[in-house]
Amino acid sequence: MSPRFTPIVAALACVVGSAAAAPDQKAKVAPKVDPQRAHEWMVKRVANMIENEYANRVANAYGLSLLDVLWEDTGRWEGSSVGPNISDVTIEVEGYRNGNAHRTYLMPVLRHDNFTDKTADVKLDKILIPVGNHAKNGQLGTV
Repeated sequence: MSPRFTPIVAALACVVGSAAAAPDQKAKVAPKVDPQRAHEWMVKRVANMIENEYANRVANAYGLSLLDVLWEDTGRWEGSSVGPNISDVTIEVEGYRNGNAHRTYLMPVLRHDNFTDKTADVKLDKILIPVGNHAKNGQLGTV
């Protein structure tokens, strides 16, 4: 046997040997977690990221902001706060405080500062939209 495989075989023998030596012992079972409480805890934790000093410092180091209210203004008039196409894109997640009271949490988003958004222009004939799968046995095509 190769010397480099000896530690691996020894470790496996210990694991297999100890499992075989105690067949009547039950495996440890993780405590049950209430999914609703776990969800609430995680949603709160993520929502509170915007108040986390370290998270903001990391975002700022990359020229980004950590925000929980935002919009896309693809049709805003230059130098203005109004225009024909301004959309609220705030991300919300529903939660339940203490298991029953409804609560909406605003989720954080990393983005560049307002008025400095990075954009890309794509020619319309390069955007292909698949259609046809809405009908039974429909043929998939692009428009």
